[in-house]
Amino acid sequence: PAYGMSLSNALLRRRGRVIKRIMDVVLCTIGLAVISPLFLLLMILVKVCSPGPIFFIQPRRGKGGKTFGMIKFRTMVEGAEEKLRPLLESNPELNREWESYQKLKNDPRVTWIGKFLRKTSLDELPQLINILKGEMSLVGPRPIVIGAAVAQYGPRITVCDQVLPGLTGLWQITSRNSGTLVEHVSLDYQYIMTWSIWKDFLII
Repeated sequence: PAYGMSLSNALLRRRGRVIKRIMDVVLCTIGLAVISPLFLLLMILVKVCSPGPIFFIQPRRGKGGKTFGMIKFRTMVEGAEEKLRPLLESNPELNREWESYQKLKNDPRVTWIGKFLRKTSLDELPQLINILKGEMSLVGPRPIVIGAAVAQYGPRITVCDQVLPGLTGLWQITSRNSGTLVEHVSLDYQYIMTWSIWKDFLII
């Protein structure tokens, strides 16, 4: 199997989850201390780039099917959520892209600093706070968008619900923006069923 792993189901056992949680807390604490100057700089840039809040908090499906607020640096103009539906309705091509990937490659709502943050994945840094709160893990399955995206998980949703979603994961380092949501779900399932500490370090 990919990344030298074999089927183990270790992450679905209590011992595996405890080990993973300890690793998350230690690495996140060290990481936040090291990147605090960068974190502050990005907060300032987001604020001066366009009117609106510094952080964007989006409802996501977490462990046990519970909803939590996933934190990101804001990368879009204020009121972007309300502008999505009219944008998709006026452009069938964009609508097809959204249905397949749950994102737009060239989203007109993204600010100039937002494009940089997305390209470098620095917009994800605030999720270190989610990790310390116990809502996410450094590595795990994709945090599921509330709504139509849930249906595309099928029966595998029950497995994904048993673990914390990750800041990064197997799909991010393989298909990234090129894969469809269905392909991402398959990679998430593969990650959960073949998890090991070594695999997490390889992905990080």
